[in-house]
Amino acid sequence: MIYEYNKIVVPLDGSPQAEQILDQLAFLGPAQTKSIVLVNAVVPSHYAVTTPQLGIPNIIAYMVAGANEYLSQVQEKLQTQGYTVSTHVMEDDAALSIVNLAKTEGANLIAMTTHGRSGLARLALGSITERVIHTATAPLLLVRPDVTSITQLRRLLVPLDGSQLAEDALHHAVALAKMNGASILLMQATHELDAGNKRILFANEEEAEEAMSQWLQDADTYLQSIKHQLLGQDIAVETLVKAGEPAAQISQIVADRAIDLVVMSTHGRTGVRRWMYGSVANKVLRGLTHPLLLIPSRAAAEDA
Repeated sequence: MIYEYNKIVVPLDGSPQAEQILDQLAFLGPAQTKSIVLVNAVVPSHYAVTTPQLGIPNIIAYMVAGANEYLSQVQEKLQTQGYTVSTHVMEDDAALSIVNLAKTEGANLIAMTTHGRSGLARLALGSITERVIHTATAPLLLVRPDVTSITQLRRLLVPLDGSQLAEDALHHAVALAKMNGASILLMQATHELDAGNKRILFANEEEAEEAMSQWLQDADTYLQSIKHQLLGQDIAVETLVKAGEPAAQISQIVADRAIDLVVMSTHGRTGVRRWMYGSVANKVLRGLTHPLLLIPSRAAAEDA
């Protein structure tokens, strides 16, 4: 399977914050190979307050006209850069509009800033982003406002938890690394055991420490096996095992290792030695100052 992002849905709300995602698209490939689908949502329920001179239908028509004009301006700018661009103004729930449009357009990526501005004709992007994460079947490129644009993709971080679900992200990372001449850092974080877990799961402190040591060794063996599978892909691959809370470890590694992009699955397996991936993805998104590419697992996509 070729992992290519040639049709990209980009939600905009008219704010400079939301438009920052447009500066992050360059590492996905030449503009001439990309079709951008711009979308703005006008939600009728947001305009319940009217005046005798201006009823709800007139307000909606006014907001739709304004949204169309705004998207046309962005469309013209992107077309001068070489992109093929279409625009859509949806009169529906914003998150639902984004997800449904991605499906009907056959998009293979949704790219959006995590926060914009709320108000008339604006998307409440913070809450919308979380809903899109949980319902979209296409990969999501997410950036927080004011994140520095990627001028060159040099190093990718791929967090894994040992499950096939988490490995769904690996193929995307390999494709991007090849395209950009970047390297990949594979990492796995193993939760440290607190006193309560040690008492419940193990007979004594020594047994608990032995188990933790074995888990770290297993994680290293697992990552080395993944690295071995990538031999011959013509990309540099490193591995790193950390003890600690996964989301915190991911953020720290990004800072310490000059990571440009984190690529991870939205789902993994739960349990003492597994990450609760849905939770980890949300925590990473809230604390990360670099772009994040989230890959819905194939199992999750099939359930959608």
